[in-house]
Amino acid sequence: MASDRSGKRSGAGVDVSHPESKRPIGAVTIVVIGACVTAITASAWVLLRDATSRHAEAAVAEQDRALTMGTPDAFANVEPVPLDAPDRALLANALLLARSVPPASAGSEAQRVTLERALTQTLLVIRKHPRWGDAWALAAFIYSRRDGPTADTALSALAQSYRYAPFLRSAGPWRFATALASWDALN
Repeated sequence: MASDRSGKRSGAGVDVSHPESKRPIGAVTIVVIGACVTAITASAWVLLRDATSRHAEAAVAEQDRALTMGTPDAFANVEPVPLDAPDRALLANALLLARSVPPASAGSEAQRVTLERALTQTLLVIRKHPRWGDAWALAAFIYSRRDGPTADTALSALAQSYRYAPFLRSAGPWRFATALASWDALN
């Protein structure tokens, strides 16, 4: 390429000595970059929410193992998750909280608060997913812990759990025993 006295290079017809001769970023490039950033952000959000659910479900599994082995601290340090956590995480955490309170005990104020928190989390999920049988089974479990297994609240939630999910592997033994114990009161 040759250049003249003005500093302009001649050749392919492109003047490279002036900034205005550079190609601007095209609209398509901006859209592609924006789509990539959006996709990465959405993926990170989904992964974070899924990790929250998996963490809560792992805590339930750990508590199950501790209960099976008879470990006395199976209920120690159960902390509620934020109410904007994923629904699976809310239910798993509500189960942890509910199992930390003895059945149908007047209990302390702290135990009542724990059960109310578990119930709040469960009812929040039920409002969003009214036909989720697992959520209704958990509500029945919490009501039975709070009010007793034959309370109207517990039996109504138990009936709803059977209505929306007749077969639940994890809640099956408890639901079956509770239903048999209160057979006359169930509709």
